[in-house]
Amino acid sequence: MKRAGKGIKTEPLWTSYMQCLKAVSDYWKLGHTTAAIYGGTGHAFVLNVHPELCPSGVTCFSTEPLDRLAGNLGLSVNTTIFTQSFEDFKTLQKDTWEKAKVWLDRGLPLIGWDLKIPEYYIIYGYDEENYLFYDLMGEAGKLKWNKLGKGETTIANIKAVEVSDSAADLNTMLKDAFSFALEFAKGKKQWVFPGYVSGRKAYTVWIEALKTGKGNHWGGVYNAQVWSECRSYASAFLKEAKKKLRSALLDKLIEHYDVIDWSLQRVAEIYKPGNEYPDEAALETAVDNLFLAQEAEKAALAEMKLILSQL
Repeated sequence: MKRAGKGIKTEPLWTSYMQCLKAVSDYWKLGHTTAAIYGGTGHAFVLNVHPELCPSGVTCFSTEPLDRLAGNLGLSVNTTIFTQSFEDFKTLQKDTWEKAKVWLDRGLPLIGWDLKIPEYYIIYGYDEENYLFYDLMGEAGKLKWNKLGKGETTIANIKAVEVSDSAADLNTMLKDAFSFALEFAKGKKQWVFPGYVSGRKAYTVWIEALKTGKGNHWGGVYNAQVWSECRSYASAFLKEAKKKLRSALLDKLIEHYDVIDWSLQRVAEIYKPGNEYPDEAALETAVDNLFLAQEAEKAALAEMKLILSQL
C-alpha cells in the first residue's frame, strides 16, 4: 500500500469540496483557516439551487473558478475529468489510475469525486488495484480503479493538489473572490449548469419550492445546511480580512453577510437532518428568513461592486 503522506486528516463539513481543500491545506501546513478556504476560493459566496431543491444543486456547478482562485491560497489544482459517455472511457480510467499512482508516489494528496456517493473525498493512497480514500466522516474506504466514473453521476473527476508560488496578497484575494461572486450570481453559463439557478434568483426558486411543497425534502435539508455553512464562513472570512486590512472598508459588507448568515441559520434549524416536514408556522418562518436573506444578498452584491472600485 502506498500513501500520499502520513498525517492527512479530514474534518467533516457539509460542503465536501471545501472539506477536502482544507485537509490538503493543512497537510501542506499552509495555515489557512476554514473561513479562508471558503472565502479565498469564492465558495463562501456561491448559491446554486435547483427549482425542486434537488440535492445536486450544492455540487452541480463548475469548480473551475474555485480551483483557479485556490491559487491565491498557494494551492495548484490539476484536474482530470471525463464521463462514461466518452468513447475512450476505459482507456481514460487506466491512464488516470497510472497518473494517480505517480502523483501519490510524489506525496500529493488527491481529491476524488463520487467514490462512494456524489461528494468529494480525499484519496490518501493506493494498493494493488484500489484508490484508498477517506469518506465524509474520515473513515477509510476503497474503490477499485476501474470503477472510477461508474458511480451515480457517471463522472470521473480526480484532482491533484500541490503547493504553488501563486499565493496572493489580501487585496488580490478579495478582488478575485468578489469578482467571481458577482459573475456567478449573474448565472455565467460555463459555471452555472442548465436547470439550476444562482444568485438572488436562487432564493426565489428556493422559496417557491417550499411554499408549493414541490421541493425534495432531503434536498431542502441539504441545501439549508450547505448554504448556511457557506454564508457563516463568508462572514467569518470578511471579519478575518477586516482585522488584516485595519480599515472600515468591509464593514457594511460584513453587516449584510451577518444578516444572511443569521437568516440561513434559522432555515437550517428548521431543516435539520432527521426533522420531519415543518408545520405551517415553521414553514412560514423559513420562507420569511429566505426573503430576509435574499434582500441582504442584494445589498451585499451591490456593496461588493462598490468595494471592487476601491481595491
